[in-house]
Amino acid sequence: MIYNRNNFSIASLCSGESRYYLNGVHFTPEHTEVTNGHYLVRVSAPFSGKSLKEALNDLPKVEHHEPKKENGNGEECFIFPATACVEVERAIPKEKTLPQLNNAWITENTNKEEVEFVTYDMNTTRPVKAQKIEGKWVNSEAIMPKDKPEMTLGFNPEYMFKICKLFQKMKLRQVRLDIYGEKKAMRMIGKTEEDQEVIVLLMPMVTDLKSPEEKSSK
Repeated sequence: MIYNRNNFSIASLCSGESRYYLNGVHFTPEHTEVTNGHYLVRVSAPFSGKSLKEALNDLPKVEHHEPKKENGNGEECFIFPATACVEVERAIPKEKTLPQLNNAWITENTNKEEVEFVTYDMNTTRPVKAQKIEGKWVNSEAIMPKDKPEMTLGFNPEYMFKICKLFQKMKLRQVRLDIYGEKKAMRMIGKTEEDQEVIVLLMPMVTDLKSPEEKSSK
């Protein structure tokens, strides 16, 4: 099982939840995800099926840190502490010329109580081992939309980030979204603590991204 930096970066969304099992990233062979009950973020694994087998074979041979093979008994799903995920993310090399090194893999040293990830840059091996977080993960599949979306809108994530940072700076407690059509601006309305109204119009952009439902229907 191999994951890249994006799979670990979502640990930044864990924020000291009182429900201890939510203070980690849920790993499955297909994806990683985090939730706090108000939002859920999922990132697919970089390899699956045949490509995963090829990727495992292409990994550099690191003595005592061989990659773990899937056994199909459910042990591949676990909750890994957010703090340890941050360590793994920092350890992943940023060298683009050898893409197989831009990942972290689970090693055979993993057991039922803990998980070991390892990264390698052709010089240094960096293992990160941590105890699994006990607890039953939320049934995220139950809340995943199954129907084809009625409307699809594309937005620039950089603009959305700047707008959300502004809302946070103004300490808006909630924001209302008004959607008027695929080619029309989305309106966001909020109020400050001083009862000032804040209105943002975000223009849509053309997108060729397909929803999971559209992909599965093929």
